[in-house]
Amino acid sequence: MAAKTNKTRDMILNVGSGMTFPLKYYVELIIKEMNMEAKVKYGALEYRKNDLWNPKVNVDKIKKVLDWYPKISIEEGIKMTIDWYKGNYHYYNVKGR
Repeated sequence: MAAKTNKTRDMILNVGSGMTFPLKYYVELIIKEMNMEAKVKYGALEYRKNDLWNPKVNVDKIKKVLDWYPKISIEEGIKMTIDWYKGNYHYYNVKGR
């Protein structure tokens, strides 16, 4: 949408849902969608000084300028991405699999 109009020229637009969840939420979602039995050691690595703990994308501008809203949820997007990779695994040269 932004590429098809001049009103967004040189404009920075954030794309997202405007909602945030902890990283653990996404990790667990991916593990579930991939039918994995994984035990993630949260906190095993030392946190970095500049880590962002609650990054939230402000999507007000893209909604106002382009009347853009997400069509699918992050959960559905992750599921679709995993399904795509499973269906296109032959494109990747992965040793040991």
